[in-house]
Amino acid sequence: MKILYLIKEKYDEDSLRTLKAIIDAQIAEGNEILAVNLYDAGNIDYGALTDKIFEYDRVICI
Repeated sequence: MKILYLIKEKYDEDSLRTLKAIIDAQIAEGNEILAVNLYDAGNIDYGALTDKIFEYDRVICI
């Protein structure tokens, strides 16, 4: 399964460790994961991001 994470804000170290653990567990289950930091808006190609939203099986905005 392809899962796209849209991360909308910077998180503290504890929250980042939790998120990394969740993503690592999903990768271990054989899922393909892509995480996009939306708070770093200067480097985002929104056209490509829109395509990925429709391409991935699940989109999770956190």
